[in-house]
Amino acid sequence: MTFSIKTAHVLAGASQAVYLDESEVEDWATDRGFNEFMWFDTHDTQAAVMADDDRCILAFRGTESIADWLTDMDVFKEPGVYGRVHQGFQGALNDVWPEIAPVLAGLSDRELFVTGHSLGAALATLATAEWARGPCILSGLPVWVTSVLPNGLTTNIDPTDL
Repeated sequence: MTFSIKTAHVLAGASQAVYLDESEVEDWATDRGFNEFMWFDTHDTQAAVMADDDRCILAFRGTESIADWLTDMDVFKEPGVYGRVHQGFQGALNDVWPEIAPVLAGLSDRELFVTGHSLGAALATLATAEWARGPCILSGLPVWVTSVLPNGLTTNIDPTDL
């Protein structure tokens, strides 16, 4: 996958749109050609999945409420998929992931993009790690990967090389 300004623009737009009400997010997705839409709102963690025949976007809402600020401040570390992670972020993902994962599995024939802003970006990163437990291609994550990835690939990836 190579960088696409159009894709970057759509993902930035999805990160912004997910702050709107559910119906407005669905309208935003429909206006951009996505014919499938699912909204998730569990324990103050919000996300949207929007898909067309070729691609799927999972967008997480970021910090917006007092409950979100409390999530942000829950800074203790706990074991995660590829190391120790922020307890608040992992807890927020754990609240909604059981609902999202089966939806993504049903859309696994499409290219998946995961995005978010603020708290949503943290959730997007953790969700990508969760999804990476299965067969997928990781691309464009703004993180250092320093562990064994699926299929036994061991690497240190500098995000400026992506």
